[in-house]
Amino acid sequence: MPSHSPCRPTARLQAPSGAVADFAAAQLSQALHQGGWRMHGSDDPSPDLDIQLIVDPDLGAETHAISIEGPANGHQTLRLRGGDDNGLLYAALAAAESLHAGLAPAALAGAPIQPGNDIRAVKINLPWESYRRHDSLQLHAPTCRDIAFWRDLIDDLARARWNRLSLWSLHPWALMVRPTAYPEACDLDDGELAAWQAFWHSLFGHAHDRGLQVQIFTWNIFVSPAFARARQVATYSIDGDYLGDGDLSPLVEDYTREIVTEALRTFPEIDGLGITLSERMGGLDNHQRGAWIERTYGAAVRAAGRPLEINYRAPHSGSAHCNAGLTNDTMSIGRRLLEESSFTGPLLCEIKFNWSHGHSSPKLCLIHNGPPSDGLWQPPPQRYRLTWMVRNEDFCALRWCAPSFIRDHQQHNRQAWVAGYYIGSETVIPACNYIDRADLPHRAAWLYRRQRLFYAVWGRLLLDPQTDDQALGRLIEWTYVLPADQRGIGERLLPVLDAAGTIPLLLATFLGFTWDHTLYVEGMLTLEGFITVERFRTARPLDPDWLDIATAVAGDDVGKTSGLHPDAVATRLDDLAATVTAKAWDDPNSPLADELLDARTWAALGRYAAAKIRAALAIERAARHPTTARQQHAQAAALLADGVGHWRQVVALTITRYQPFPVQHLEKTGRPRWHWQDWLALVEAEAAEAARTSTTDDPPPPKEPT
Repeated sequence: MPSHSPCRPTARLQAPSGAVADFAAAQLSQALHQGGWRMHGSDDPSPDLDIQLIVDPDLGAETHAISIEGPANGHQTLRLRGGDDNGLLYAALAAAESLHAGLAPAALAGAPIQPGNDIRAVKINLPWESYRRHDSLQLHAPTCRDIAFWRDLIDDLARARWNRLSLWSLHPWALMVRPTAYPEACDLDDGELAAWQAFWHSLFGHAHDRGLQVQIFTWNIFVSPAFARARQVATYSIDGDYLGDGDLSPLVEDYTREIVTEALRTFPEIDGLGITLSERMGGLDNHQRGAWIERTYGAAVRAAGRPLEINYRAPHSGSAHCNAGLTNDTMSIGRRLLEESSFTGPLLCEIKFNWSHGHSSPKLCLIHNGPPSDGLWQPPPQRYRLTWMVRNEDFCALRWCAPSFIRDHQQHNRQAWVAGYYIGSETVIPACNYIDRADLPHRAAWLYRRQRLFYAVWGRLLLDPQTDDQALGRLIEWTYVLPADQRGIGERLLPVLDAAGTIPLLLATFLGFTWDHTLYVEGMLTLEGFITVERFRTARPLDPDWLDIATAVAGDDVGKTSGLHPDAVATRLDDLAATVTAKAWDDPNSPLADELLDARTWAALGRYAAAKIRAALAIERAARHPTTARQQHAQAAALLADGVGHWRQVVALTITRYQPFPVQHLEKTGRPRWHWQDWLALVEAEAAEAARTSTTDDPPPPKEPT
């Protein structure tokens, strides 16, 4: 601390004008205050630290650099340079996190940091004209009309270094405009429409003020419900029936062109469009789908008179069926559509990484409707770049943060033809907090705030994959606004969170999946219901280098296995759980208390799954070797009995914090809400059935408990 400031060091901040720069300066001022600094006015001649925020275009887009001049014990000048407004913001945020953590200004200097990914986008489905209709989606409608929610979310996304906000809806346009040619498409009165338009302008404008571009993603072919009723066209749009043949009438085509054109003209804040060649485009082959897009969206963008960033999503179908399997030919057609597109702005192509469950393996094993084909990226494209969609349909309640996975993912998949990432969910809208019990003393105002580290660490590592754990620890402390006496706790927490966050990834990879509802890891659910030991026994792992149980046992019998053995997966789950147990600590009054409790919950789920994997191995061995069947069934029964204890621990860790909440994966189970407590009887019944089986002279084949 400088000698002439015996109490608190002083700082003076100079920043250029502009909304993003103002936000950057505000974040830095807040961090200085929290870090023990006192701000001086602009006319003060002798602060300990002069901080200058400077836009330096020579650095390049979104690049930032920090330098320091002056002696450690005298007046210093800290220069935060950004290649543009976003680069300036990232320099200020890096400084804010470090100064909040008590680092000396000299420790902030370093080489320029360029963005590791040009596209860092969050995917958020809207509850209006949503892709599916379900309580878990529509309950968010009031919260999503609250601009305070969007401002809070966008501020946090900006702090986490995201630069795209993508909003997804089957057909949002009639909530934005009343098209002149088809006024019946919008059934809002003039006052309601004006209120909606003010809402959209405010939302889009706040995103721009925080350095985020706005993209609207839709599916095709849909119209507004009001237009469908009035003209009796595309009537599937009334109730959102999204799969099947589309209405190919000239009226629907002209309507689409008109309403999209008017929306783009009314909202110049819309920076990009996402276009989907599936859903209600049945009845068309991929060439015909591309032609329809050109006649509608292509014409609308040209009529709007400005280029937009277009994410032309890869075809999801290899035939005229709306959602048939993929082939290499399909990818070749998709490539031609992209290369021949009339869109003049930046062109992207989104691919679902490991289909709907991107939080699984960092290895690309699956895309939408089939195994991966390199037709879209080999040879490397010139006209467009790819973006990975890393979906999450596997946890909406338990908090998740696994930096090692995010780093590994980029190490394997950040090729020159990859522009970046989209991260988000189809089954969860992070708005209304419908998960926490209402009586919790520190209940999160919004659902996304329960997963702040999910967004913070993903975004930070997408900007700079080289960010080390010390910096991530400071990010945690800054995100949770921890006081000075808790400095260092963020880095201490990281190995706990990383171990816990790896557990669902291993489970998803081992169990395998396809579309959204085929797996919900935190609930041990598939579309058919609870994941029984028999489901573990018949699982086909996502990664072809992982062995399923039948193959592993057959290999054990001949002393030859090639691949990751299920028992090794179980051991890894137990080891991760042990790491969490050993490194976690109790601190019920800390802002991090729920992070720690959820980490323990993941650990208990990991131990439960490990027990079921080993029980499934024992049951498979019993089926193959009748002479030792009794012994193997007894082992399986003991393992499942242990599993009951682990499940009870899950219940104990969640029962006072979580209320039962709607989950789309429950649709075939007849249960309207999810909570681990509600499935304890089934867990106990499965263990009891295994115990009975182990005592019979002729054990029957395994069956699912009722």
